[in-house]
Amino acid sequence: MARPRQPSSGRIEASQRAVAILDALADAGEVGTNEPLASIESALQRFPADEIVVATPPLDEQGWLEHGIVRDIRARTELPVTHVLPGGERNQAAAARR
Repeated sequence: MARPRQPSSGRIEASQRAVAILDALADAGEVGTNEPLASIESALQRFPADEIVVATPPLDEQGWLEHGIVRDIRARTELPVTHVLPGGERNQAAAARR
């Protein structure tokens, strides 16, 4: 009978980092649902925000959820919306339409 494989140290470290990140996000505020528009609208009812910052994957890697999300958020709020891509870069077209 084969012994179960032990997780690699890299896998353990990644799991620990993920837990720490989720804990930090929970401590900083809240983690919303998988419906970004509903999460934003709910948060704005409890939190007087000055701006909405949306972080998405690179434009060429976005899935159905991310496509058009910045446009949809802008259509539903009067707040400035900043679209941030990996590496801290902003989507210049989205930032120009704020």
